[in-house]
Amino acid sequence: MNAFDLVPLLLPLLVLASVSARAAQPMTLVKDGMPMATIVLGDDATAPERFAAEQLADTIEQISGARLAVTDTEPATGTMIYVGQTASVKRLLNGFNWEQLRRDGILIRRVGSDLVLAGDRPRGSIYAVQELLETKMGVRWFAADATRIPKKSTISLPDMDVCYTPKLMYREAYYHSVQGKDGLFALHMRMNGHHQQINTDMGGHYTLLGFVHTSYPLLPPDKYFAEHPEWYALNNGKRVDKDSQLCLTNPDMKRELVKNALAWIEKQPDAGMISISQNDSFNPCQCDNCKRLVKQTGSESGAFISFVNDVAAEIEKQYPDFLVETLAYQYTRKAPTNIKPRDNVIVRLCSIENDFGRPITAAQNADFYKDLTDWRKISKRLYVWNYVVNFSNYLIPHPNITNLGADLRTYTENNVVGMFEQGDSFNAAASMQPLKTYLLAKLMWNPNQPEQPIIKEFMNGYYGAAGKPMLKALTTFEAVVQRSPKTKLSCFMPAPSTIYTMKDMVALKSCFDQAEAAVANDAELLERVQVQRLAFDHLCLLTMRSFARNQQIVPGTDWPKLVDHFVDLSNTTGNNWIHEGRLWDESYRTLLRSRTKKMPSVHKATAAMGVTGVEGKDWIDIQDDEVNLAEEGKWVSVVSDEAASDGCALEMPNTHNQWAIQYFGKESDLRWPLTDVSIEFRVIPVEGAKLNPQDGVLSFGVYNTITKKAVERTVTVADIKQGYQSMVLKGIAPKVGMYLYAAPVVNPGIKAVRVDRFAAQPSK
Repeated sequence: MNAFDLVPLLLPLLVLASVSARAAQPMTLVKDGMPMATIVLGDDATAPERFAAEQLADTIEQISGARLAVTDTEPATGTMIYVGQTASVKRLLNGFNWEQLRRDGILIRRVGSDLVLAGDRPRGSIYAVQELLETKMGVRWFAADATRIPKKSTISLPDMDVCYTPKLMYREAYYHSVQGKDGLFALHMRMNGHHQQINTDMGGHYTLLGFVHTSYPLLPPDKYFAEHPEWYALNNGKRVDKDSQLCLTNPDMKRELVKNALAWIEKQPDAGMISISQNDSFNPCQCDNCKRLVKQTGSESGAFISFVNDVAAEIEKQYPDFLVETLAYQYTRKAPTNIKPRDNVIVRLCSIENDFGRPITAAQNADFYKDLTDWRKISKRLYVWNYVVNFSNYLIPHPNITNLGADLRTYTENNVVGMFEQGDSFNAAASMQPLKTYLLAKLMWNPNQPEQPIIKEFMNGYYGAAGKPMLKALTTFEAVVQRSPKTKLSCFMPAPSTIYTMKDMVALKSCFDQAEAAVANDAELLERVQVQRLAFDHLCLLTMRSFARNQQIVPGTDWPKLVDHFVDLSNTTGNNWIHEGRLWDESYRTLLRSRTKKMPSVHKATAAMGVTGVEGKDWIDIQDDEVNLAEEGKWVSVVSDEAASDGCALEMPNTHNQWAIQYFGKESDLRWPLTDVSIEFRVIPVEGAKLNPQDGVLSFGVYNTITKKAVERTVTVADIKQGYQSMVLKGIAPKVGMYLYAAPVVNPGIKAVRVDRFAAQPSK
């Protein structure tokens, strides 16, 4: 039976009750270390059902020391545990409606003196075994390297009748630990997504052909653009083949894409799903036909759904059970008004713009919530691509746990049947990753259970005696976000949040110190605590200068020693990815060390750090650790520089003109709005290059987000001096909603521009 059938999802039924009014005697599986039951399969059992039976026998042996026999033949006497949706089980449960278990449903049922553990094929029986082991025998798989197996010589079970189908048919958390090659931990977490490497003998997993952003992979520009530029988007009057989209209304393009999509399916017909989705960029086609289609369907998403519907119709002719997945992402996020997705189309709604410190029903996420409910009205089923990570810095705290449960409940109430929770798939176990993996797995399986007991059990189970202070640290991190409703917890936060106070930092340090002390004699538990402390240590290293400028410091900290501990432990434990796709090297140690050498003693400086013409006036020093960096590592990088005021600078290559450095005002510091602004920078020319005095080198200014206008000054070659220098932008009318920015000017004669800091005069 196809796992991707289009039968409407049945509401889950979860019953833990007595089979009859008469209380039956407990079922004894093991007594005083001796086996008292037999695990029965049948010659028609599938490979995953056989795996489930062996898993049950193995775990019971680990608990009690007794090995239950596994057989295909029913013994004449004794207690039997039937595993799988086999012919013998169907005879035993004559009349049971197996359709209600579609999409990973489970059945645990006492029948007389015997027990049935079965479920939807291929994985349901494995999940039924795991449900029994967890709920009735106390087994826990906290992490890939942390399993709790209770020890008891006698195992007896009460009456059980559990019939449950999860609301989410597709469950995936994109974390390192559930992408292991053996797939076993992912299976224990009951995840079944595209990246879970669970082999078919263990029940397999869903495969989404192409996975995402498939427009160019299906029609590679390097293969087609030269002869068919009309197949690609028209942007600014020109057909383009980079960072853009397809021309959705071109019939020849559509035919070729369908042909290529069918070729993909032919190679993997059992996958069940294919992605027909936009590229990871904006710039939809602006040709007359595409603009007409957008108008007809009510939005850019309508034009794409029209295109996907056409492709899905062609796929259905040859593969009637195949599903076609597409995105509602960025410019296609809003639902169309005059078109609906076909029944074989799944729309995956993406939450990338959200404030993840608030529930999706909060005012801060009102636009997204409206989009969710609008898509629900026109779609038979939805997937959601949710973001539970900080892409810009994996190794600082990202306190987003508070709303995970509430959001999953909201999603499942709105036709969502698949969740992709994008986390940190690079680092092994950074920034509360083990907890988030475990919690998301439990909540995706059953969103209606309370999350606090899950969190508490995990903390005590994974950290042992350190569980209580670790839970207090988690609570402190979460409370900081919850008390700051004006701070958006984005999935792109390159600079440390300014919402931490010195009181917070001292309290957090105390929590981690207590946790380490509690497990000081257990090397394994101590390392778990220290690995999770890495995010806090990194936060300290990146914010210490901000506190120092206010004459505050985290007490009792040996900063150079902390740098070495942070880098060394990160390297040895596989937690050394700074952000998406960027693995650090030894230069990062050097950079962090340089940040500890020069710390301004106070925040407020005089004489504008050498800016001419303003001596005697008080200016605010805005260092590089207070700004936001766009495309760090590409458009801008933090580098060590002894000539800079604090030993660090922001280096921008002169190959682009993006606003790579941005500073947003902090009303709490009474520093905003600003009047005059200066920038301290130095220019690194290409050796031997001939420079035109009139050519630009650097631009900086203030952008008003309300009026959408900027006040800017451009530094030219003629302005360049040796070493660091300052320039002032004067006469800015103070406004709320402004931010500072700096960008290089494309200039082949200039290698890079380094920015040490901004300086500014507050209007108050």
